[in-house]
Amino acid sequence: MVPEAYEGLRGAGTQLGGYGPARYASHHAIFIGWPTGGAEHPRGVRGVVEGSARRDPIKRYAGSMPTVTRTDKQALLATTPLFAPLAPGDLEALAGVATSLRLETRKELFHKGDPGSQVYLVVDGRLKVLATSVLGDDVVFNVITPGEVIGEVALLTGSPRTATIVAMEPCELIVIDRRDFLAFLRSHAEAAVALLEILALRLKGVSELVEDTQFLNLPLRLAKKLSAFAREHGEETQDGVRINLKMSQEEWGDLVGATRESINKQLRGWIQQGVISVEKGYVTIHRFDELERLTQQVFL
Repeated sequence: MVPEAYEGLRGAGTQLGGYGPARYASHHAIFIGWPTGGAEHPRGVRGVVEGSARRDPIKRYAGSMPTVTRTDKQALLATTPLFAPLAPGDLEALAGVATSLRLETRKELFHKGDPGSQVYLVVDGRLKVLATSVLGDDVVFNVITPGEVIGEVALLTGSPRTATIVAMEPCELIVIDRRDFLAFLRSHAEAAVALLEILALRLKGVSELVEDTQFLNLPLRLAKKLSAFAREHGEETQDGVRINLKMSQEEWGDLVGATRESINKQLRGWIQQGVISVEKGYVTIHRFDELERLTQQVFL
């Protein structure tokens, strides 16, 4: 069973492509600190985002409507991999049983231990998936963005939520109850297969997260996260690839299992070398290829 704490891991760390020949650092030296043991398999590279072509069609609704109409819900469902294969009539029927929900910044969508009775589709805004230790320390597993489905694992198993979801900014969501969602899956095999693909990707993300935490030092973990976020949320500018997520150093630390102080030190090192820059919480990667080569280095 896939722990719901790792739902939404489709993004960070899982989109870097298959294994391929290692590429080594160029004449530019990137500060990476001392390796802590272990090794990472060299990975292939698929290329960075291409301008603004990655804009999700779902974003045209962002901030433009206080509530989501039935027609809007049908159009939004059609843009997601899970529901896109459906015929217009099926989409209309599903939109008819769905409701909308608005969540303000820093508000919880659900908390660890809550009943898993609904599945959610993110229309607008970003949310983080986190778990909190008994000492109050957070670990952020991923950031959920428009077009993604969350809450499906607990819904399918009938188990309580095993992670907390918190809005990073005002969010608009579509909500489908468990009874309606299960009935929908029973009658739409293609959607059930698409859901299996989503779950398989998230299971792959769990494996990669555990491996990175065990074997990679902080610079490599942070470089991988920056690279993955650039692919998932990046936009090419004249200065490089800008990650269009406003993230604090503490949030970056939560994503890679490090303290804010350690993140600050690592980012300052890369800023001084011209690898990245940070402005008002937004990271721009100026030397993307070098940052990626860093993630492919192997330490013996």
